[in-house]
Amino acid sequence: MQVLWSWVLELVDLDKQPTVEEGARALTRAGLEIEGMTNLDAGFSGVVVAQVVAKRPHPQADKLTLVDVITERDGQATQVVCGAPNVPAPGRKVLWAQIGATLPGGLTLAEKPVKGVVSPGMLCAEDELGLGDDHAGIIVLGEDDTTPLGAPAQQALFLDDWMLEVNAPANRGDGATLTPSIVRAV
Repeated sequence: MQVLWSWVLELVDLDKQPTVEEGARALTRAGLEIEGMTNLDAGFSGVVVAQVVAKRPHPQADKLTLVDVITERDGQATQVVCGAPNVPAPGRKVLWAQIGATLPGGLTLAEKPVKGVVSPGMLCAEDELGLGDDHAGIIVLGEDDTTPLGAPAQQALFLDDWMLEVNAPANRGDGATLTPSIVRAV
């Protein structure tokens, strides 16, 4: 069976939060077989949650927008050039790949001039983060999203987790009920 590590931790009241590796060892000591562990981080880094604070047309290109974003409540706004048609109204959250961000495929972002305006990174679409094939627009987080500004995109996308592939042997039919006592043993 596949089990999210965050789900295991929700079931257990712990004083100390073990690492996923410590938890896997505890599950193994209790008689469950951990057949695999997959980090769901999606293979990118340096992409953060940002809030749109202003947007305006690019002075030299009809299909581009200049978007001012912040990553802190009282932070300095940064202007990013965006070619997506769905740039949201100020107040909404988007995913910003900042300078130095690494995207799937190994691309590392740098400052880049776009039609005469320097852009420090980019606002990201699904396909640019390896999350799907959609390139119709950037990812806009829900209006009720509570992810803090500046948090890694993985947190907003619920990818900051591990998937454990757990096999409960035939002699451990109680495997599903063992989880709280197993992890407490860590």
